[in-house]
Amino acid sequence: MRRWWVQLSGREGDLKRLVQLFSSEECRVWKEGEDYYLVSERFERCATSSEVHTIAEECLPYMESVAAFLDHPAEAELDGIVEHGEDGQRKRHVFARASAAAMVIVCAHPASVEGNAETVREEPAESVRLLRLAMEEEEVRFVLRQLRRATWGELYKVYEVIKDAIGTNPYKKGWVVQADEKRFRQTAQSRDAIGDDARHANKKKYPAPKDPMSLQEARRFVKDLSRRWFASLQRRE
Repeated sequence: MRRWWVQLSGREGDLKRLVQLFSSEECRVWKEGEDYYLVSERFERCATSSEVHTIAEECLPYMESVAAFLDHPAEAELDGIVEHGEDGQRKRHVFARASAAAMVIVCAHPASVEGNAETVREEPAESVRLLRLAMEEEEVRFVLRQLRRATWGELYKVYEVIKDAIGTNPYKKGWVVQADEKRFRQTAQSRDAIGDDARHANKKKYPAPKDPMSLQEARRFVKDLSRRWFASLQRRE
């Protein structure tokens, strides 16, 4: 059976973190020799390197977002595709950065599919569960993307997405303290509290709370809220 590996490039530390976090069948990063590869069971259905590249382009940002959420930020780039043929030949495909469809086979040689691949350790359960959730739920992917930068505007978007998803204020589910939720909303909406980053300009209608949240506090609040929501989605499954 034809098998595909997608070679990754990037900083060594980032690539090592991806190996540590992701070794499930859905998306696995591993090291062989000096090279790092992304492997997925989804590649098995692909007939061409272009199809593999499309899936890899979709999966890698999910993995980066999950890594960032778990406080292990890591980034990588796709850097060619290795095809393992049924005849034992290993062929490397490269693609022009401007067009993923422009695939060219640049080498072919016999090689073991497994080779001397480095054994990776089992990833933390949270990274596996969260990656699976991100691959299934568009709103989860949206939340993870917003939290990578986590400005005031992005934090409030995350709050709104979760509130809409659960159909009520999060404190009513016991996920957050009511006073903290109110303080977060008031701070995010008030120009007196956070200046130009505020959601509203009307100072009279949206005054600052007595004790405005700092951006660092707001990030912790929204991240903790996100964890609660993710856990509820996983329990639903």
